[in-house]
Amino acid sequence: MPKRRQLRRRLVSLAIVMCTSAVTAGAAGLVVAPAASAGTLTLKVCGRWSPDHGPFRAHTPAQFGWDVQCGSQSLGLELWSILRKKTSHGTTAQWLTRPPSGIRISHASVVHPHSRNVGDGHGWAGGFFWHGGSVAVTGRYNKKGCCARHFRSRTFGWRITCVARACRQAATLDVGGIELLATENRAPVIASSGTTNLWFHAGQWVRGTWPVAFTARDPSGACRIAAALGDERLRGPSDRANIDSWQQCPDRNWKADVDTAHAHGRGGAGQGAMTLSMLASNAAGVRRSRTETVYVDNTQPWVKIAGRSDAPSTAGTQYLRATAGGSPSGIAGISCRVDRRRTHSYSGSSAHVPVSGVGAHTIRCMSENRAVGPAGKHGVSRVATWKLMIRRPTTITALFGRFVPRHVVTVWVRDHGHWVKRKAIIPAHTVHSRRKRIPFGARTTIGGRLNVKGGRGLRDQVVVVKTAPDNGAKHYREVARVRTEASGRWHATLPAGPSRLIKAVYAGSSTDEPDSSPAARVIVPARVRVLRLSPRRVKWGGTVHITGLLAGGYLPPPPAGELVRLRLGYGRAHTTYGVKTDVTGNGRFKVSFTFGPGPARVVRHYWFEECSLPHDDYPYAPACSRKITVRVGG
Repeated sequence: MPKRRQLRRRLVSLAIVMCTSAVTAGAAGLVVAPAASAGTLTLKVCGRWSPDHGPFRAHTPAQFGWDVQCGSQSLGLELWSILRKKTSHGTTAQWLTRPPSGIRISHASVVHPHSRNVGDGHGWAGGFFWHGGSVAVTGRYNKKGCCARHFRSRTFGWRITCVARACRQAATLDVGGIELLATENRAPVIASSGTTNLWFHAGQWVRGTWPVAFTARDPSGACRIAAALGDERLRGPSDRANIDSWQQCPDRNWKADVDTAHAHGRGGAGQGAMTLSMLASNAAGVRRSRTETVYVDNTQPWVKIAGRSDAPSTAGTQYLRATAGGSPSGIAGISCRVDRRRTHSYSGSSAHVPVSGVGAHTIRCMSENRAVGPAGKHGVSRVATWKLMIRRPTTITALFGRFVPRHVVTVWVRDHGHWVKRKAIIPAHTVHSRRKRIPFGARTTIGGRLNVKGGRGLRDQVVVVKTAPDNGAKHYREVARVRTEASGRWHATLPAGPSRLIKAVYAGSSTDEPDSSPAARVIVPARVRVLRLSPRRVKWGGTVHITGLLAGGYLPPPPAGELVRLRLGYGRAHTTYGVKTDVTGNGRFKVSFTFGPGPARVVRHYWFEECSLPHDDYPYAPACSRKITVRVGG
């Protein structure tokens, strides 16, 4: 055997030198790529391309041997008959490949072919064969090669057959390398996989980062694989094709994480309808994609609460309105919690939240849209908060009290059909009023009661007493702050001042509503004084000079002074002889009066009186000075 192999290798080396250029030109003639529904698969085995026999398998009986010697100048895939063994008629040895289903071999060319004692009349015949055709190996095989025309076959190979009655001479048939072109008209099979997969949510609203998992299988392998959502594309693993095998790339089982917030759809970035695609291509370049439409919503919804922030307990259960929106997927529901109670859920984009019970209540609401993430969680809004006070209504009064002592009155009563006089005793009591008149410069006391409306008094509560000058402006300010007694009563002493409006204000508490009393009024007359009148005795035609003072409050500067009416009287009769219109500043004023002529023997006693006039913005009631008498005549 060693000698036989050495001889065969020397013969092969000689043949290689003779036919290298012709075979190289034949190997370069590749077929045109098929239509888009099919692809061309190139298979290169042995020679300088691969170190083994690839998808070819040797089928040899005992009389034959085979070997693999791959390399650029090696023998390649070998077949030979074994010396000293008689080979009977019809015995065949062959190399054969059968591509997977969906692949058809269309062209073949060989590199460094060599044969000895095959097709030269020594009893051995050889040939390359395929489904529906073959080409014989002749003495010109080393120069011509094989398989010049195109075909379509599911098999390809070469063989040696004993065609004589018996073959005893050695024969060889070697292929240094072989290149096959095949047509694959089948695209990879794509199937989604996994339990959490964006693919399974086609037609639904989604958000966040989702896995897209699928498998791609093909007879020639899945060489490229990818996924896409909108304009967001993710490339999967890819391999350089293994050209010495029918399955030149592995089947794929791939998972990619797709961030829906980065994808752009019809609604813009991160929202709207988007096409989800799974793509794969095989070694022949045939591609397949599967697409579905998913709806993406990565927006954050909002929720708002509206309603009363303060309500009396007598108004019954209060209902706050919660509304939500802001997401193209729509609002799945609203959940609200009142204080620390159990959270209630409401479907849809609006809810009426009931709140009851005396006290301060905190209402918190949150909404969620219809888009879900891979963990099944929806997009949620920020928490909206609302404060609602439900308190008991209260009443408060501000009144002046006047004590009336015990006294006896005479009343008429009917006795046995006759009206008779009887004495009735009225016990001491206090009369309350919202109006009181006090002297200039005097203090006054006012009081009232703070009650729960229709119920008992409220104890130990702060009542603020406010006053405003009775000048139409109603500029109230705080003048006293008192606490109620056990019965809810209160009282406060007010300092001296002008005519005022008075009201009591209760600010309320966590359980009781605030309230303000009707305004009470204290009436204070102005103080008008005659400081000096001279002379007290004048002749007819003489002049009297009067210096007066209008006391109390602020008197504006000219020309907006206060008015003082000047009166001259005789006995019970009197007349106004003028009005002083510029009483300002500290209230001092001067006037004079000149009597007319008259006989000296006639003496009259006249009196003078100065009175303030009512004025809208002057917070004192009208008042007059004392009367001063002047002797006229003599």
